[in-house]
Amino acid sequence: MSSDILPVIVQAACEAMDQMFSLAPAAAAPRELDQKAGHGWDASGVIGLTGGGKGMVVLRLRKAMVTELLKMSGMEASTADEEEELTNSLLGELTNVVSGHVINTLTEHDLDITVPLIVQGPNHKINWPAFAPVHQVPITTSLGEMELLVCFALK
Repeated sequence: MSSDILPVIVQAACEAMDQMFSLAPAAAAPRELDQKAGHGWDASGVIGLTGGGKGMVVLRLRKAMVTELLKMSGMEASTADEEEELTNSLLGELTNVVSGHVINTLTEHDLDITVPLIVQGPNHKINWPAFAPVHQVPITTSLGEMELLVCFALK
């Protein structure tokens, strides 16, 4: 991954969480993801980057944080099905905002984004492409931890 791209994606994720929810996020140093290790995340928002590059941007959150973000947005689920639907909507919107900022900042790479995909469930799996390493960036907010994952390569 080009050295100028990961910081833009990290900044976009932190700005989105701060602007949408006033969470004062702080990103830790990125590290390479151990793809064989399990994880404790309950939901992931996945969005693809295409065009002058290819890859994925993923935001992972725990159920408790999703519930609080929904409350902050004025939404509360009354059933499990409604909670799943609201989680999909929230994570879809959040990943869209982050990725939209990325493609608008990195215009020289002529990037586009795919429709977001939401994956839910304990220790859910994401199949990562093999063309680039996956960078894992822990993010601390006033509501707790979340995680940004980025796998990207310029064409």
